[in-house]
Amino acid sequence: MPELNGPIADDAGPKGRYFGATVAELAPLEPYGYVEEEYFFSGVAQERDEDGALTGGPEAEFVSRILVRRPIDPAAFNGTIFLEWYNVTGQSDTDVLWNAAHDMLMREGFVHVGVSAQQTGVSGNSPLALKNWDPVRYGPLLHPGDAYSWDIYAQAGRVLFDKALQPGPMGELSPQRIIAGGESQSSFRLVAYSDVIQREHQLFDGFFLHTGPVQGKGVDDVGVPVMHFISETEIDGILATEQGGAVVDYTTPVVDSVVEPLPPPYGPDRGMIRVWEVAGSSHFDKQLWAYATAFAAREASAPADIPVYVEQPAFCGLPMNQLGQGRATAAALHHLNRWVTTGVVPESMPRIELNDNYRIVRDDDGLARGGIRLPSLEAPIGINRGDECTFWGSFQEFSIADIQARYPTHSDYVAAVTASAMRNVNQGSLLPEEALLYIEEAQALQTYWLPQ
Repeated sequence: MPELNGPIADDAGPKGRYFGATVAELAPLEPYGYVEEEYFFSGVAQERDEDGALTGGPEAEFVSRILVRRPIDPAAFNGTIFLEWYNVTGQSDTDVLWNAAHDMLMREGFVHVGVSAQQTGVSGNSPLALKNWDPVRYGPLLHPGDAYSWDIYAQAGRVLFDKALQPGPMGELSPQRIIAGGESQSSFRLVAYSDVIQREHQLFDGFFLHTGPVQGKGVDDVGVPVMHFISETEIDGILATEQGGAVVDYTTPVVDSVVEPLPPPYGPDRGMIRVWEVAGSSHFDKQLWAYATAFAAREASAPADIPVYVEQPAFCGLPMNQLGQGRATAAALHHLNRWVTTGVVPESMPRIELNDNYRIVRDDDGLARGGIRLPSLEAPIGINRGDECTFWGSFQEFSIADIQARYPTHSDYVAAVTASAMRNVNQGSLLPEEALLYIEEAQALQTYWLPQ
């Protein structure tokens, strides 16, 4: 069992705080009665190859960290730990799924734990790698390399259930189950974990695999619930190809001559596997960008004023996708937890339509056919796509004349958004709280019907 140290005091280094704290302006903890604490954990890890198999190589000592967000009141805890493998594509620890679903996670009483599983986030070359960001606070951390990341992640899960450490990271809470989760490259690494290591250790009660690049891999039925959450980018964009792990030019449009999609590996819903494909969604979008920019502004120059929203750049000459896939993310994770907790299997969702070349079938406007259809797609004011502009997708606004032809009055537009949101709630692809966000945004959006 790994050893634990913490919570680490705020004044443990010159920064006066820990890296990766919740952006309070966008995800306040206090209204939900949550506390956030950082811990270091240490032990000995085994070496594995890229498929998750043991190499027989030497074991290595490690010291890494977890960031725990939990209810203070045991009565508010739903019994589930959501263990997020930090994404390090941006060369630092990033909790994309907390960004996407923090309101639901706190509303429903989860414990969220972020894990510094990979070397890039701990001791990489970026100034935002932990040991560079605050060499004093994070001086004790030791990462032997990503071949040991799977075991480091697993040991983070184990330490949360160690009764000998109580009260520890869980305070007075008694966890009943643990769900593994990761986004993009973290999701891809968890595929290897679920396919191989889960069979060895049976540590996790479920897996949430969000927008993981395909690169020819799927996931088998491993005896516990597995939820895939997929955007257009993974189906018919840069991440739908063998190039998914390559360095890409973020400013260049993704064109058909570059992308030759592979057959989606997920297969039909079956056994303990469910797949959500969200039409019009991209790997990353405007709503996720708003939190990420505030996070980056603070961590890159603390102390600093934190903007609530920084206008996203126009990648590929087009604005970033604005669908709001994080809202469906919250619903998917809710249903996965209910499945793990009660055995109630989520209903299968419609899949995005593909042609014989595995490309997305689109209507005359360019909107994807099939799939989960959120209000931004069903009551559109423009075209959201995920197969352009690498990770960011695109949004092309309709003309005012076109919008007024679709919705003669503002009330007509609000009615269309409301009807779509309610269909999503009935389908299960949105929870009522997130559906209401679409309706409130529609009510506030009156620009297109003002006198010209």
